[in-house]
Amino acid sequence: MTVLLAVARGAVLTVLLAVASACGGGGGSDVSKEPPRFDENPQFRAIGGISMGAYGALNVGTKHPEGFGTIAALGGPVDLHQLLLDTAASALEVKPQTEIPRNVGEDFTFDHLPPYPGRDVNLSLLKDLFISFGNPFLHHPDPTRLYLAADSEPAAIGMDDAFGPFARTADVRGFLDGGDSNDDGLRQTGEAPAFFTDVLLAAKGSLATLAPGAVAAPVGDRDLADLNGDGIYDVGDGIVENFSEPFTDSDGNGFRDEGEAFQDLGLDGVAGTGDFGEGNGAFDTDPDVASWLAEDPTTRLGSESAADISRQRLYFDVGTNDEFGFAKHYDNLVTVLSDKGVPVAVQDGFRGGCASLPEFDSAFQLVRYEGGHVGIPTTVPSAIPSPEISTRPSANMPVSTAT
Repeated sequence: MTVLLAVARGAVLTVLLAVASACGGGGGSDVSKEPPRFDENPQFRAIGGISMGAYGALNVGTKHPEGFGTIAALGGPVDLHQLLLDTAASALEVKPQTEIPRNVGEDFTFDHLPPYPGRDVNLSLLKDLFISFGNPFLHHPDPTRLYLAADSEPAAIGMDDAFGPFARTADVRGFLDGGDSNDDGLRQTGEAPAFFTDVLLAAKGSLATLAPGAVAAPVGDRDLADLNGDGIYDVGDGIVENFSEPFTDSDGNGFRDEGEAFQDLGLDGVAGTGDFGEGNGAFDTDPDVASWLAEDPTTRLGSESAADISRQRLYFDVGTNDEFGFAKHYDNLVTVLSDKGVPVAVQDGFRGGCASLPEFDSAFQLVRYEGGHVGIPTTVPSAIPSPEISTRPSANMPVSTAT
């Protein structure tokens, strides 16, 4: 039997191959025998992963049903559509608020990020995602310069429907952030920024629009404000998000559906700038959105027939209090499969244990357990080991951060 186990350390996927002989052999091997084909006996081959590895396992496995009979995706971002929505709604949203969100499901913003996995790791993960799939929030017209926010079309135009005219940061690598010394996801007024954001575009000068009358403190070439004097920055210059042209989201799903009205103003939502999509008579999203969805296993399964999906066995589990919000991903995935006529057995909590392994009755199984990301039961920063941040070279930049 062949088992592929995908193990995630932050955003880096490591693939381990373990091969066990199914029939034993007398201690030797016939080197003249042809190795088995990838599409031979897929029922004896499985692929599985944890965290980001769960995404990798489900993505690779659903791309190659001829080779993998079983897929196990444990606690990862299995719905890139949902990940895009969550990134726009929380990770990049900038607005004035003095109440500090700390728990799963509360109203996080770019300046009030979750305590797990901490501010530095969250920003590093954004970089990794944008390097891997493209930046779906900033259009880059030059295919040879697809990384830096400073090379994007919005940076060159300097106009946005949310912030009006804005200035760019002085350094081409953008503003400085990070330096979250206590790993609480926030920026204390005494914490110095530690690294360039590279892929994020700050709308310099927009703090006055977002929080009129706030006292600005320049930090890493982005103006920030502590609105209530508690030593924590609550809001700052906005982060430009040009995901799509403006539209009326009647059903609130974050994506434009057929029939929903839109304004043909280009991605920046401002008339007369001549940016991508303006005046072409069609609704436009950033081209990198298609790159994300092309690598989305939930979208892929939604396009297949029940018969094709049923060629494989699918096992999932996720913590109901996953700090990244991945529990919602699995709810969406179950809905997609159910709508295709593929019933998923949903179980709350694990049966059995190390001494009594559970046996599942269904070929499609989701186990929801009480806990956080991949089993972590708490969001107290001191109780959670932080992933290490390493540096590695990038084709477009001298150095980028990844975990």
